[in-house]
Amino acid sequence: MLDIFDKPRAINIDHEVMRVLQSPALAQAVDAIVMPHPGTDFLGLDGRLIKVFEPMRPPYPLHWAPNLMFIQPEFERDPA
Repeated sequence: MLDIFDKPRAINIDHEVMRVLQSPALAQAVDAIVMPHPGTDFLGLDGRLIKVFEPMRPPYPLHWAPNLMFIQPEFERDPA
């Protein structure tokens, strides 16, 4: 049997993915292992600010935070 690859490959899902996960009743399990993205400042090679990503604040239009970070091996584990 193959084991879960232990290196992260993806780090972010969005609120639309969480809405899809509601149908098979997986959203609550996923919600336990994700955290809202805190925001990011992107700097150029010279150290100057080139972009700021500020996440949306609640209330969220689709209930879930629009950007959720996770560790992929945790996401792939069987919750049983």
